[in-house]
Amino acid sequence: MLEYFVKRYAEKAGKQISKINKTTLELCQSYPWPGNIRELQNIVERSVILCGGDMFWIEKAWPGTRPATPAGIRGPLPDTL
Repeated sequence: MLEYFVKRYAEKAGKQISKINKTTLELCQSYPWPGNIRELQNIVERSVILCGGDMFWIEKAWPGTRPATPAGIRGPLPDTL
């Protein structure tokens, strides 16, 4: 799946990417992808845009980066708003 998206977004960006960094491959295989396929697509697209040369890599901090929970929202909502 990773190879498919790398190829797809590389073609879209007009880049020639022929290799995937070993660390990136291990990172993608070990991450559970709770955001499912859309999360993978977004990270691959962002990475392709930033990649220079023919090696695809993903910044280690990107998978798993979640926006912070808004302040004051903790636990269930109150009975009345």
